[in-house]
Amino acid sequence: MGSGQPSDFGQLARYMYPNLVLTPEQADNAKKQAEFLEKAAAIVRQKAEEGSRRYQREQLRKQIEEGERAR
Repeated sequence: MGSGQPSDFGQLARYMYPNLVLTPEQADNAKKQAEFLEKAAAIVRQKAEEGSRRYQREQLRKQIEEGERAR
């Protein structure tokens, strides 16, 4: 997912919990959860961008209507 955050988190986890030992299954589950959260964050960003564009279009539409009324 490109942001590099899981490796950053992994480095942080190793720093904060140097003696933490995960089983391969736990490590796999953690990786799957991180991937899921990355996908969820991407969806949230996309929805926020769509909402922002929709809001901007609505504001522009209102300005155009007000300009037409002022004529």
